[in-house]
Amino acid sequence: MRVTLLLLIFTQAPDFRGDVALVHVDVEVRQGGRPVENLRADDFRVRDDGRPQPIVNFGHTEETLDVILLLDTSTSMRPVIEQVAMIARQALSQLQRGDRVAVMTFDCDAALIADFTEDFGVAEKSIRYQALQGKFTGCSNIQKSLAQSAEPFRWQAERHGRRAVVIVTDDKGGAGYDNAVRPLWDVDAVALGIFVARPGKNVYPGGKDMGVRKIVEQTGGDWIQTTDAGTSLAEMIAGLRSRYSLYYALPGKSGGNRKIKVEVAPQAAREHRGAVVRARAGYVVK
Repeated sequence: MRVTLLLLIFTQAPDFRGDVALVHVDVEVRQGGRPVENLRADDFRVRDDGRPQPIVNFGHTEETLDVILLLDTSTSMRPVIEQVAMIARQALSQLQRGDRVAVMTFDCDAALIADFTEDFGVAEKSIRYQALQGKFTGCSNIQKSLAQSAEPFRWQAERHGRRAVVIVTDDKGGAGYDNAVRPLWDVDAVALGIFVARPGKNVYPGGKDMGVRKIVEQTGGDWIQTTDAGTSLAEMIAGLRSRYSLYYALPGKSGGNRKIKVEVAPQAAREHRGAVVRARAGYVVK
């Protein structure tokens, strides 16, 4: 969990308190499959271990993004990475000035091939010339690699904004990695999944999956099953901009696992009937 002492000025929260240890929760609200825009801080209710928490700061589209593209380079994924390389420029154009992107590939382990940069052309070239031209192997440790994707965030200087990992995979490979959610919680990153199937096929033909969907959901992320990884990547990155950031004061100092529950307030729930809220399920206080 990224709990930070912040002394910042935010235009949307005049009651913000400086020098306070804050918990950040990245939240998505959708109704009928479309993002719900224009919600305010008082449209949300947050509980930490069952106790209501006042929101002391609130952010939306103005927050910067740090995004890691995590690409599966196991043997079966070469055609998919070709799709991603072809549309990478368009997908990355959904990012804005001040946003940063990094690129990782994985087989048995995850490897950083392009560190965080605001030059999206550099990231595009890393996909086209390093990921696509690299070796595609029969190894695919998906859960382990998703956990390893948290590491580049640890190396970065602290900055205000949202963090996300977008994994592109066919979700076929190794499972059984213990607690892959914890590293993502620790760095305050939401995971989003693009699960690619061959045309006419289901990603999970026998109902089996590698547990990545559950990891994604516990971080507050969304996932999609698709046959067009490139187009889905562009849509997924665009959707990051519609998410909300909620901040509340860290309650107490005791360590251990804590649960987070985010809901829309009753009036907002009536206005947006059937709205689905996605937020991380918890965090760990060290």
